Amino acid sequence: MHQPSPTNDINPAALRAIALGLMCIAVLGPFVPLLLWSFAFRWAFPSLLPAEWSLRAWRSIAAPESQVLPALGNSLALGAAVTALATLVSVPAGRALGMYDFRGKRLVEFLILAPVIVPGIAVVLGIHIVFIRYNLTERFLGVALVHLIPTVPYMTLVLASAFANYDAQFEQQARVLGAGPWRAF
Repeated sequence: MHQPSPTNDINPAALRAIALGLMCIAVLGPFVPLLLWSFAFRWAFPSLLPAEWSLRAWRSIAAPESQVLPALGNSLALGAAVTALATLVSVPAGRALGMYDFRGKRLVEFLILAPVIVPGIAVVLGIHIVFIRYNLTERFLGVALVHLIPTVPYMTLVLASAFANYDAQFEQQARVLGAGPWRAF
C-alpha cells in the first residue's frame, strides 16, 4: 500500500495572510504609542504604560472652540488642491523627461530639482518676499503654492521613471483602434 508522503509546501493563502499581518503591524505599529499618549495623563520614561489615564486631550479636541473640524477640512482641501496642481504639472513634465531625449534635457531636470537641491531657508526667504508683494501670505493659494515646491520635483521624478519604461506604441495602437486621446493615454 502506498502512503501519502507529508508535503512541506506552505499554503500560499496562509503566507499572504502572514505577510499582510506583518505589513499592518509595520504600518500601524508606530501609531500605538501615539494612541496611548492621547489617553495618558502622566507617563514617565521607565514605565511601559501610563501611570494615570485621562480623557483631557479628547475633551479639548471635542470642545467647540477647538476648531478641529474646520482645520481638518482645510487640510483635506489643501491636500486635494496640491495633488491636483502637482499632477497637472508633473504628468506632462514626467512624460517628456521619461519618454523623449531632447537638447537641454539635463538642464530641465536640474531646474525641476533645484527647489529640492537648494537649501530650504534660501528658497523660503525668496518666496516669502514674493508672497508678501503679491498678498499671498496666510492665504489658501499661497499655502498650496508653497506645498508644490517639494511636491512637483519628486512627483516628476517618479513619473519620469515610470514613463521611461512606457511604450508609446500602445497609445498608437489604441488610437488606430478608435480611442480618443484621453482614453488612449
